[in-house]
Amino acid sequence: MPWRVDPTTAAARPVHEHGGPNVNTSQWPRQRGQIQVVLIAIACASLLLSIVGLLTYQLGRSRGLREAVASAQAREKTIAEVHQQALDAANQRERAIEDSARRRVSAIETQFRKERDHEKANRYSFAAAVHTGAVRLSIPTIRGASCGTDPGADPALAGGDRDETRAQLAPKTGLDLVAIADDGNDAIHQLNACIDTYNTVRSHFNNLLPQEAAHAQAP
Repeated sequence: MPWRVDPTTAAARPVHEHGGPNVNTSQWPRQRGQIQVVLIAIACASLLLSIVGLLTYQLGRSRGLREAVASAQAREKTIAEVHQQALDAANQRERAIEDSARRRVSAIETQFRKERDHEKANRYSFAAAVHTGAVRLSIPTIRGASCGTDPGADPALAGGDRDETRAQLAPKTGLDLVAIADDGNDAIHQLNACIDTYNTVRSHFNNLLPQEAAHAQAP
C-alpha cells in the first residue's frame, strides 16, 4: 500500500489504491479553534505589553516631570536665599551707615552746644566785670583837633598834633556793642555746625550709593 503525507496533520497516512487518501476532516474545526485561541493569546499578550510599555513611559515621564519641578523649586529657593542674604547685608550696611551718621551728627551738636555754653559763661563773667567796674570799655578818639578844620582832611596834612586818646563807654553802651559782636560770632559757629552736619550726612549718604553714582554726586 502506498503512503501519502496528510497536509493538515503532517503525518504519513496509507493511501488506498482505489478509494483515495483517508482524510479525517472531523478534527479541522478543533484545530482551527486552537489556532484562534493562540492568535487571541498573542494579541492579548501584545496588548498587555503595549499597556505595560505605555504605563512605564508615563511613569518615567511623570517621574521626570516631578524631578524637573523639584529641581526648579530648588533653584528658585537657592536664588531666593541668595537674594535674601544680599538684602539682609544691604539693610545691615545701611543701618550701620545711618548709625554712624547719627552718632557723628550728635557729636557735632554736642560740640556746638558745649562751645556755645562756654562762650555764654565767658560773656556772663565779662558782663559782670563790666558792671562792677573791674573791666572798663573805651573807644579811640582824636585829641588836638582845631576848630574849623575839615573833618575829611588828611590828619597828616592838617595842622596841630593829633594824638589818639580813648573815651570810656558807659557799661550798658559797651555791653550793647559787645552783644552785636557776640551775635555775629554765634551765627558763625551755628553756620559752621550746619556745614559740618551737611557734609557728614552727604558723605554717609554717598556711601549708600554705588561707586559710579557716588562719584556723580560729588561736587
